[in-house]
Amino acid sequence: MQNIIYNKGMVIAIILGSIFGFLIIFTFFLCLGLYLYTFYSPKKFQSDDYKLDNQIYGGHQDTVKSMIAAIKAVPYEDIYVTSFDKLKLHAKLYDQKSDTVAILCHGYRGTPYRDFSGGAMEALNFGYNVILIDERAHCDSKGHSITFGVREQKDVLSWVKYARSRFGQDIKIVLIGISMGGATVLMAMDKVEGNVKVIADCPFTSPANMIKTVIRKLKLPVWFFIRW
Repeated sequence: MQNIIYNKGMVIAIILGSIFGFLIIFTFFLCLGLYLYTFYSPKKFQSDDYKLDNQIYGGHQDTVKSMIAAIKAVPYEDIYVTSFDKLKLHAKLYDQKSDTVAILCHGYRGTPYRDFSGGAMEALNFGYNVILIDERAHCDSKGHSITFGVREQKDVLSWVKYARSRFGQDIKIVLIGISMGGATVLMAMDKVEGNVKVIADCPFTSPANMIKTVIRKLKLPVWFFIRW
């Protein structure tokens, strides 16, 4: 009788352990999949300047492609900074010997040329120096995790520091961002002293809200991944 009870207990323990182990493995791969889908970068074809989503560009692809070609034809200097967490970050510098520099921050899984196909040229036409940055984990900047502006805002501070070391501490600075880049420059603005202005085009309200939106889009429970 004791053996029967003992055997039943062992079976129950094995079943519960198997279920628990399955849940751990399932949760791990679910979180890994969410990370790869949402945060990992760059993805295949992500750095293609001419990959234009019809839903976004709505039939204006040819116009945008011609604008991309125009800004690509403008000579620039490759410049680099090291981020606070030791990533090598890249940008293109257009030096027009101006008293103002525009630092341009593209969007989520975007490219500088694509997102600023018109904006970069406009900044040059205004006579500004332009720093057209590759956000971390995009194009020629190192890293593999997008943080929706949380770490990117610190990268912007590194570019501001570079601009002041290059052009002088009195240089006027305009931070310009699109989408995630817009949220990034807004988060950075209160941490930058001096003569700085900000232009944020369609930023999201917060990193947490944006991540929640992505999770809902995947039809997953928000509470399981985020508790704030």
